[in-house]
Amino acid sequence: MYIWMILATFMVMLAAYNLSPRADIAHVQNAPQAEAAITRFLAWHKGAEKYAIAYKGALSESESLGCAVLNDYLPMGYICVDNESSSTIYYLNPATGESPEEGVLGKYFVVSYQHVPDKWLNVATNKILGDFYHALASRVPAGVTCGIMVAENEEFLSNCEETPKKDRDNKLCSNYVVEGATALDKSIPPKAISDLEDECTDSDKAPCIVCVKKI
Repeated sequence: MYIWMILATFMVMLAAYNLSPRADIAHVQNAPQAEAAITRFLAWHKGAEKYAIAYKGALSESESLGCAVLNDYLPMGYICVDNESSSTIYYLNPATGESPEEGVLGKYFVVSYQHVPDKWLNVATNKILGDFYHALASRVPAGVTCGIMVAENEEFLSNCEETPKKDRDNKLCSNYVVEGATALDKSIPPKAISDLEDECTDSDKAPCIVCVKKI
């Protein structure tokens, strides 16, 4: 009798290996993990914003921030990992996103970026998986410029310089924008793009999630 019970249990275990994954695996595992990764990055960017506000007026034209600087501005319990995320504060002409000309009053922009973790990339194409995009949509607050760095529409760029800023929804004439952001202006300041291009547009590297905040 016991032998038959053991044999039956063994047969059920073997059959279990052939069962397909749970139909709701994206809901119970993938989505929460992606949301956690995005929430962590948003917390980092918020810390950079707090630092920029605290030292507004005493910052240089371009100042990079790392763990050593931001530790005191991150949430309680946040374990900072060097080179996981990066932020830079720029002092720019808000109309162009470039360094302000003499006599032009500039604004501070906080630009943060992080490579999308390999877990959320297609191994063959290096493209971002849908679960990560869904998590972005659910975690990025309304009106926040935060999403995936992608090339701007060429048609928009072709006549951008000749179009008054108010007629282009106050968008900057920028080669790259933040896809998935809920803010009206999804532009990445051109000055910041020169620092991000090597890291975020190289096909051999993971795409970047980027947040932009004008202080």
